Amino acid sequence: MANFYREIIEHVQGLPGVQAAGVATALPINMPGIRSALTIDGKADPAPGQPPVLANNRVVSPGYFRALGVLLSAGDFFRIETHRQRRWRP
Repeated sequence: MANFYREIIEHVQGLPGVQAAGVATALPINMPGIRSALTIDGKADPAPGQPPVLANNRVVSPGYFRALGVLLSAGDFFRIETHRQRRWRP
């Protein structure tokens, strides 16, 4: 599946006038994305039978924020090279 998205992005980036391209698992604002249950440090878990605390998640590709025109005030946009060099640790 990753190759499919990579090929789409490369194709779109090659079109005349395209400055940036990216993909996401859900549209911004309009769609909730992937919902995941979470726990909050220092806060009790919901009682049995109560709904869990949920967070909306989106997976985006490098180029996504640039394609949306998001301005960066500090740091760096996501890059494949950065992802390969770092591992997330809780």
